[in-house]
Amino acid sequence: FVDLGYTGNFENYYDPRNSYLNEVIDRRVGLPITLSIVFLELAHRVGLRARGLSFPGHFLVSVSEGNGDIIVDAFDGGVCLARGRFLDRLLEKGEENISLAVLESTLAPASKSEILLRQLRNLKAVYIEQGEFEKSLNIVNHMLTIEPDLVPELIARGDLYGSLGYSRGAVMDYERALAQMPAGDLQSEVRSRLGRMKEQAQHFH
Repeated sequence: FVDLGYTGNFENYYDPRNSYLNEVIDRRVGLPITLSIVFLELAHRVGLRARGLSFPGHFLVSVSEGNGDIIVDAFDGGVCLARGRFLDRLLEKGEENISLAVLESTLAPASKSEILLRQLRNLKAVYIEQGEFEKSLNIVNHMLTIEPDLVPELIARGDLYGSLGYSRGAVMDYERALAQMPAGDLQSEVRSRLGRMKEQAQHFH
C-alpha cells in the first residue's frame, strides 16, 4: 500500500474526487475511508484478515495477527498500532470520563453497507458545501435506496428538495421522517420546515 504511493489528501481534503474509488486509485490520494477500502482489498488479496472500523471522524482498518489486532490508519501512510496501544493513546487524548468499553465499541467492524453509507455521507456533505444540490440529492437517493428509513437522510432530502423548489417532495420526506422520530427539539424543527413546505406547495398548486 505504501510502496504504491497511497496517501491522504491533506491539501484538498474536501475534493469530491477523494470519495470516488476510481479517482483514488488513479491519483493515489483520498480520504480515510476510501484509502481504507483500497487497503482492505489489497489485504484480502494477500490473505490477511482485515476489517473496516467505522471509528467516529476517521475510518480505520483492523488487521488480525497471531498476537492480536493491529490498527492501521491508511490516511496517515499506513501507520500501525497494536489495538491495546491504540486505545491507550485515545484515552490519553480524550476526556477522562471516556471508558475503555465505549472506546472498544467504536472499533466494532463495519459492514459493507455501513462503509458505503459512510462514504456516500461524506460525498453528500461535500456537494452541499459546494452548493451542488442536484448532485447531493442524487447521493441521498442512493443512500435511501440502501436504507429507506434513514431519518437523517429523509430530512436531508427534504431540505434539498426545498432548496431546489420541489416542495411536494420535501413534504413527503418530512412526513416520513416525523413518523419515525421521537418527540424533541429536532421534531419541532422538522414540523416547522414541513409547515413552510406545505405553504409553498399550496401556493404553487
